[in-house]
Amino acid sequence: MCNVFCENRWVVKHTDSRMIKRLKDAWRRAQMAEEFLPAPKELPEGEELSNWRAEHWGVAEDFGQGDDKHKVRNTGDGIELRFRTISEFPLAYYDELVRLGFEIDAFFLEFHYPENGMESDRSLYCGRINASGRSCFTVRCLAPKCLRKFIPDEELLRSFDFLSHALEEVDDEDEEDAWWTCDCDPEDVSWGWPFWPDSTFTKDDAARARVRALESGLPQDGRIANAILFRAITFEELLAMFKAPRDAYKTASPETGD
Repeated sequence: MCNVFCENRWVVKHTDSRMIKRLKDAWRRAQMAEEFLPAPKELPEGEELSNWRAEHWGVAEDFGQGDDKHKVRNTGDGIELRFRTISEFPLAYYDELVRLGFEIDAFFLEFHYPENGMESDRSLYCGRINASGRSCFTVRCLAPKCLRKFIPDEELLRSFDFLSHALEEVDDEDEEDAWWTCDCDPEDVSWGWPFWPDSTFTKDDAARARVRALESGLPQDGRIANAILFRAITFEELLAMFKAPRDAYKTASPETGD
């Protein structure tokens, strides 16, 4: 089991100011999802309702300001909201708001903690989704030079205290005194590929995604890798890539051969 929560920062606009007010009020009540995409009233509390929410919202629980000290920030023609979701980024809900005419620049930072693991076992993912594109990056090192090398979006890095604090913790020349330990291979770029392919996505990126799907024991890595494969290449290319020798699968999973 893996415990997941996601920190979100959304910069939101809409041509109708009443829609912005609805979203702001729902955020204050911690009912952002229910306001615009309510669950069927006939569904009782329990697994069936949670499954409906997971499918239609992308998360199993509603969200918003809640008990957090976050405040609404006006941006001239819109607002900025911060909130936490219990599990991953609420992609299905994001897509629904876009269909309702909202323009959203969404930043997120996901924390994945193994239920019985240590702090060092956590996995971190950050990303940005807006009308210009969608990208997500694995955070495997908090060294400033590595963060900037593999996550080339300064605004994304500065959107969350956890990452911005890492950027400011020490200068590069003082790495030996840092609270993290950087042992990254400077030639390794395998964990910097985008979640949703854009114009820069290449066949090499797709090949790395396949390797990630086979070798990683983390469910989030598998989800990202498969999302890339199914969006980035044709069906025929996908079949060809997975017609690899059975030994490749045995190497990735020696116990099951899956």
